[in-house]
Amino acid sequence: MHSILYRGDADTDHPLAVGERRVPDWESLRVLLEVVRRGSFRAAGDALNTTANTVRRRIDMLETEIGLKLLTRHVNGVTVTGDGERIMAIIESMERASFGIPRACEIAQPAISGEIRLAATEA
Repeated sequence: MHSILYRGDADTDHPLAVGERRVPDWESLRVLLEVVRRGSFRAAGDALNTTANTVRRRIDMLETEIGLKLLTRHVNGVTVTGDGERIMAIIESMERASFGIPRACEIAQPAISGEIRLAATEA
């Protein structure tokens, strides 16, 4: 079993660190997913209830962190680079896998069934 990375731990202590790179956090990947699906920083910001500048900074930090250019910025939106398409395929599979968590919980916990009776006094 792997330990959880706590603040203050070195990145190299993290079980998901790969060489000099650390696996990006899910929130950054989710922001990228919204930008690509919506086609612009502004539309993604609206969907995420934040500003376009915040979204843009988050994507810039993600690109710096992983060392790849994921998006090409244009006046009327963004396009995904080849590297971005490969990363997007992984992010989408992560998203699909996360949808399985509630299903696994439902299977693990049997449904409660039966009759419930309540009794109360006049007081």
